[in-house]
Amino acid sequence: QTEISDLVAHTVRCPSDLRPAERFRISPLLITQEQFDKIHIAFFFDMRPFVKQEAVFGILTTIFVCIVLSLASVAFSADANNLVLNPIERMIAKVNKIRDDPLQAIKMADAVFEVEEANKHRQRRRSTLRAEIVVRPRTWRETITKAYQAVALCLQTAESSNQEEAAAETAILEKTIIKLGTLLALGFGHAGVNIVSGNMSTLDSAGVNAMIPGVCVDCVIGYVKIRNFSTATEVLQTKIMTFVN
Repeated sequence: QTEISDLVAHTVRCPSDLRPAERFRISPLLITQEQFDKIHIAFFFDMRPFVKQEAVFGILTTIFVCIVLSLASVAFSADANNLVLNPIERMIAKVNKIRDDPLQAIKMADAVFEVEEANKHRQRRRSTLRAEIVVRPRTWRETITKAYQAVALCLQTAESSNQEEAAAETAILEKTIIKLGTLLALGFGHAGVNIVSGNMSTLDSAGVNAMIPGVCVDCVIGYVKIRNFSTATEVLQTKIMTFVN
């Protein structure tokens, strides 16, 4: 019935006014039922400060679990976007570009080739750095420089390996799409671009219609005759196409 600062602010006259979880009862157990019914002593303890503390801990636990689940969902969605959604969107964008203009596949192939050459250059540079790091430094400045280069090399190698492993399957699909588009562009040429784009733009049927109305174009036709072509073929063998081109 007495208020205790910072612990009990609401006084009660009877223990029954408290919730069952807010009171703790201690009564004698080594007596008979008749003695217990006649008279017995019971002690009641106010557990409200401890219940309040447990409630605060429960709220904090709930908030912590919510934060962990939120971070886990963000991490999972980021991995899903990087490994699945973004590559699929890139592939769909490339297919749409090739569908509109099959000649774009050649430009895509050139861009991919430039990226591959840049990666090869980075690998050669890393191998050179490894060879330089192996050499024993002579001064403390060289030691610090080589240690910094070793740490940077390890970080770059780990990052590049993770990216290559993560995007290996999707990169194969993207390169396959680009190669198919390049083969279409090379096989049909500029004259067949309308046929390819016209058939790929219509999604009503899976059939191929080669009888697409043509257009008038201005062209220059050159005629070149190579003398003794059979002899040149026997001499040059596989290099005959380079010679003809």
